Amino acid sequence: MKILRVDIKNEKMTLENLGEEWKFIGGSAFIAKMMNKEVPPAADPLGPENLFMVAIGPLAGTGAPQLGRISVGGKSPLTLGIKEANSGGPAAQILDRLGIRAVIVQGGPHAHRLYCIFISKDKTKFIPVNKLRKRYGEKIAVISTGIAGERKYKGASVSFTDIFGDPSRNAARGGLGAVMGSKGLKAIIIDPSQAGQVDIAHPEEFRRVVKSWVDTLKHDISCSLYSCFGTPFAISNSASQGTLPSNNYRSGRPANFIAVSGDSIQKILFERGGKMHGCMPGCVVQCSIIYPDKDGKRLCSAYEYETIAMLGTNLGITDPDAIARLKFMCDDLGVDAIETGSSLGLYLSVTRIPAYKGQAIPAHDPRSVKGTGVTYFTSPMGADHTAGLTYKMPRNRDKQAENSLRSQIQAATCDAFGYCLNSVPGGRASIYQCFADLMNATYGLRLTPNDIMEIGKQTLRDQLTFNEKAEFSKMDSRAAAFVREEKITPTGQVFDVDDAEIENVWKGLDSFQEKEKVWEVRIPPLPDMMFGAGVVENMGERVRR
Repeated sequence: MKILRVDIKNEKMTLENLGEEWKFIGGSAFIAKMMNKEVPPAADPLGPENLFMVAIGPLAGTGAPQLGRISVGGKSPLTLGIKEANSGGPAAQILDRLGIRAVIVQGGPHAHRLYCIFISKDKTKFIPVNKLRKRYGEKIAVISTGIAGERKYKGASVSFTDIFGDPSRNAARGGLGAVMGSKGLKAIIIDPSQAGQVDIAHPEEFRRVVKSWVDTLKHDISCSLYSCFGTPFAISNSASQGTLPSNNYRSGRPANFIAVSGDSIQKILFERGGKMHGCMPGCVVQCSIIYPDKDGKRLCSAYEYETIAMLGTNLGITDPDAIARLKFMCDDLGVDAIETGSSLGLYLSVTRIPAYKGQAIPAHDPRSVKGTGVTYFTSPMGADHTAGLTYKMPRNRDKQAENSLRSQIQAATCDAFGYCLNSVPGGRASIYQCFADLMNATYGLRLTPNDIMEIGKQTLRDQLTFNEKAEFSKMDSRAAAFVREEKITPTGQVFDVDDAEIENVWKGLDSFQEKEKVWEVRIPPLPDMMFGAGVVENMGERVRR
């Protein structure tokens, strides 16, 4: 397995062997170790000392379901700390089949130059920016940044082509598109035409584990909801919990939210001929939405919960078509929809800034889901729901540090292996056991679930170590005042988790062990609050049908 190192200044590329000690890590774990090894913590995020990295998990090309996420990383221009963001698409699987675990881009460009990198089985090269797909074929995977990244806007995203070739999959959080743009790097083109297959040490055992895990996902209530409704299923659930942002976080249950609920979006898809698909090859959940206009033409892809919440209800908008048009504009410019929606929300109240560590708070209000709030205010990623979303006992002020820590370890482990967070089962099945079984079958190892969890824990240690020496540690020691002082409707909650509990969350990292899997639906509904008793049973029956 190799690392492709790209020296932009000298226009030189070299393949390096992946060290033995790094052989079984990838994604966020690889990025965290490389940041501590090669990037000065005080480096300018948009300067030549920072790295722009692309990293995949150690199981990406095996065909195991849900393990084809791909990470980008570097020092964030928003949080001024370490940052990892990830996305779907076929790029991770292709890179693994080409024998490349990571791409590291270093240095700075010559003035006003834009570069593209071409990667195939036999060669890597710099190429001019032009009509790439026409030149290299329809099956290539492309990693790119838009005009926002070229101009080094701090909210710029990194885009990945989906399975249809549309650049709609975004690693958007933390402004890593600006880091990519600061290198003068417009795109990475990955050619699968001569890519081989990944060797599996014990193929029969591998197939057994995959079959069992697919069966688990297909019978899981959370994954079934995603399969039936896409991520917009969470709109009604979040509104029932009082966590769906409205009018710049003034309410947790917007008026007319039903217009953008999972049911409503599915009705539109049915009437207009829209469709759902997997964001990466081999996905069994298939929750990604291609949203059409009234004539059945694609308005945008990846029409997701966070998009609807931040570009919709947070701005007082509940017209699904208007939200889709805003989403397309974000994708076309190459900017983070969460940051954009939060920034536009400031026009509703410029004195109330829903951000932490320089990064917009996502679409889960921490006053009504306090464990996720602890994640926002302790994660080395800054305010980021993908770092550890938890709805366990959402309004209790006690034991939320434990809930957050459990979720942050789980998220870090998933990101290290390139696993989709939307595909974490809510029941008793353990991702740690699954990853151990797959790694053992693929590489002929004898890893335990605790060994897998330790990879996630070590990733967090590495991220925290970098941030302690960076400007990240000097920003925002407490949550915004309105989060602690203003009661949110309809729950009447404030974020009141004790400061000592928040400050001590990482003291439990080394000793944490998951003795028994916690049953947790990712965003559960509150049936009696909104729809009357029995809605959970009815929803379960509908999902089963």
